[in-house]
Amino acid sequence: MVANTRTVGASGKNHTTIASAVSWFQANHNFDTDGIGTILIEDSAEFNERIVVDGISGTPSISAYLKITTALANRHTGAAGTGHARVKDTVGDRAFDIYTSFTMVEGLEIQSDTGGGSDEAIRIRPNVFDVLITRDVIWTNRTVADQDGVYSGDWAMSAYVDNCIIYGWHRAGINMQNYSGDTTQNWYIDHVTVYNCGGEQSIDSGGIIIGSREDKQITFANVYNTVSVESPEDFSNRTAGQGTNNWSGTNNADSDGSLSDLDVEIATNAQQNLVATDVSQSSGSFAVFKNLTAGSEDLTLLDDAGGNRLFGTGVSRAGSEPDPRQDFTTDIVGNLRNLTAPNIGAFEFVPVASIQTPINPSITNLLATSARLNWEQG
Repeated sequence: MVANTRTVGASGKNHTTIASAVSWFQANHNFDTDGIGTILIEDSAEFNERIVVDGISGTPSISAYLKITTALANRHTGAAGTGHARVKDTVGDRAFDIYTSFTMVEGLEIQSDTGGGSDEAIRIRPNVFDVLITRDVIWTNRTVADQDGVYSGDWAMSAYVDNCIIYGWHRAGINMQNYSGDTTQNWYIDHVTVYNCGGEQSIDSGGIIIGSREDKQITFANVYNTVSVESPEDFSNRTAGQGTNNWSGTNNADSDGSLSDLDVEIATNAQQNLVATDVSQSSGSFAVFKNLTAGSEDLTLLDDAGGNRLFGTGVSRAGSEPDPRQDFTTDIVGNLRNLTAPNIGAFEFVPVASIQTPINPSITNLLATSARLNWEQG
């Protein structure tokens, strides 16, 4: 097999837009003969576009898929902003519309800035399986009905979401809707941070929500080391849903006790009823982030003080990744995780005394106190 890679950037690259790179793969790539296709973003720019992943020849698989990723030098440091590659949907509908199984979206900031309902950052389409969403910052500051960070609707599908930060979505951060036909959905959610989602307070809103509506619909949500805080319901099922919602997992965190709700019940080794703050806490039960100021959110961890109950309360899943493309030994920015008691959420705070040699010194960002240290390869 001859794997194809197409670069994206302002000058000297194969394409100036991500969508045009997808079009190239539609015209030139075949999963059966060419294997993995990679779209490599090599520009710390904002891409105002909608990306539809569809129409590539052949049958995708775990060894033959489309990977949309950001070069390490152009990748975010765990917070939204400038100075790194980012997709901003101002057109409407959704930033990523995924019709192709095994698609991988990695290392991007993804923002929705539209006024339309049902405008998700990422929508996974019918009968699309094994989508991997990893190391992304997915956010909006719009308050529009039915907007979700990651969404799938009335169809069979499966997805893996890991090491992502998701915030500001008016309906839900992750919305596992399943509302028509005899369908099963499978979700695998590991080391995800969800903040301030579900403000519309509808029957299917919240931080992370399952929406199996009728008897024939079954949804499995496997959730580990994930924090959802400051949503009207951090973990929840759709009100009045009659389908089967199967929650499983351990070592998660909430701000409202919802992990213990009878229709969720994944409170094993959980940190519950935490108060989200951006002020260091020496004791108590807090989720302490770097910055919670609206418009300047930075949901990396502030510190390892005794009151930050996200620090060191996770369970290592390294070696148990449900998708072989995943890596739970590192966090959203490449920090090495503690393999005995990792942090809950997307970010692994690294105390000064525990700074390790990074996997890729040129881009890995290690936090010592509140400062990021940028290592350069010699």
